[in-house]
Order: sequence, then C-alpha cells, then structure tokens
Amino acid sequence: MKDIEQALVEGMSQLLALAQPPDAIFAYNDVAALVAMRECARRGIRVPEDVAIVGFDDIDAAAWAHPPLSTVAVDKRELGRDAFQLLLGEESERNLLLPVRLVARESSVTDASASRLRLAP
Repeated sequence: MKDIEQALVEGMSQLLALAQPPDAIFAYNDVAALVAMRECARRGIRVPEDVAIVGFDDIDAAAWAHPPLSTVAVDKRELGRDAFQLLLGEESERNLLLPVRLVARESSVTDASASRLRLAP
C-alpha cells in the first residue's frame, strides 16, 4: 500500500508542477482522491477554489474529509452480485452497465457553482 501511496504522491507532484496545473482532478477511486487532496493541502492549494477533486467509490471517509469529497457512487452490492453472475456464466465477452450517481460535496463545489447544483447529503 505504501508503494501505491508514494506513486500517487509523485503523480500529484508532477501534475502540480506543470506550467498550467489542472483545475480539476478525477481520481480512479476515493483513496486516490483523498491523497490528492492531502497533497494539495500540503502545498497550500485550496480545494475546490484552486482545484476541484472528485473520486469514485463513495467510501465513508469521503464524507468525513475536509472538505468533504465529491464522488461517484455505485451500488457495490449490485456490482458484486453481477460480477459473481458473470463468473458463473458461460459468456466470457459481455459488457455490463451499472447506474452510478454523482455525490456532489464541497471538494468540487464553489459558492458560484453551488447555486447550479443540488448537493447530495
């Protein structure tokens, strides 16, 4: 886990060192997004004023972060059930689409954009 975290820190360092650093980051999961938020805070970069950050998973820690992390939520029980069904099935080439929902929290919402979004609890 330490190697993954170190790779995330190094990736954030490279992104933030660009001549034109990003104004938004969509991380592959909430843990990576939380590392990104921590690295921004360490460098004095304000979330969401300077950079918006969104994760994927909607883990419990996302709501507790400072600021609370915006995330894309998927029904994990349904995802697990469908994955198991695919493993048991004989079809090896099948795409499956599951619904997701954006949980907009303070890590991606500024005062100006909040009036356009309905925030999820």
